Amino acid sequence: MNQKKRHHFIPKAYMNSFCDEAGRVFVYRKDGDGKPLRVVPNATQFQGYYYSQPTPDGGTDNNKLEDLFCEYEGAWPPLVKRLEGWSEVAMYFPGIPPSATFKLAK
Repeated sequence: MNQKKRHHFIPKAYMNSFCDEAGRVFVYRKDGDGKPLRVVPNATQFQGYYYSQPTPDGGTDNNKLEDLFCEYEGAWPPLVKRLEGWSEVAMYFPGIPPSATFKLAK
């Protein structure tokens, strides 16, 4: 079984929604000089073996929680695509007049 090492604490599927045309996100390091870094989502917001768990036999399971999170995170991209396709969303917000039109920013 392939052991997953990079456990993202901010899902790549979520970060992909914020990528620029080159497929990169801006990252600011809290210990840096304040200038943004442009990186691909796979190269940031992870910690090695962050979700690893001990097993009863004394070993380590590096994949179980990461695989579980991936199942749920997989629903994110289709949802974002659906939201991007809507030009009017006022009907989903009670109390806002039907004439109000909201455009989702990309």
